[in-house]
Amino acid sequence: MNKKELLEIMNELLAVLEKLREAGFRKQRALIENSFERIEGAVKDEEKYIAELKVIHKKRVEILDEVSREFSLVINSKKFSDFLKAIYGRIDNKYYDELVQKNSELGTLLGNVNLLNLQNRYLTEQAWSFNKSLINELFLNKKKSIIDRKV
Repeated sequence: MNKKELLEIMNELLAVLEKLREAGFRKQRALIENSFERIEGAVKDEEKYIAELKVIHKKRVEILDEVSREFSLVINSKKFSDFLKAIYGRIDNKYYDELVQKNSELGTLLGNVNLLNLQNRYLTEQAWSFNKSLINELFLNKKKSIIDRKV
């Protein structure tokens, strides 16, 4: 088993997830400032990083399959935590601890990205609701003059 290969792929995942998190922050700032151009740019960046993550994840699965064959492991899922349970005791403890550490970092960063996505979804829903009520008040309520309309 090539120890460097698995750690390198995990470091790549961490780096791209960090870029995705930063793009999410940029999108959040753009949503708050109502900057359509910056929202669009952040979304394009997010799409690019998600595509990169898919490629890296595929590589990681291939490496895990290779290691599983090498150690004759029977793993019923593609979860890294299941892989760690199966490989425990078959590799040197220092390397195992490094893998556990990287997995923990990935979990934390992924949790942060998910939380940011939830916050951005909430901001988007609030902006949509505000815009809808504004349009309704300004254009659908024709009984009052535009100055007297509640905005």
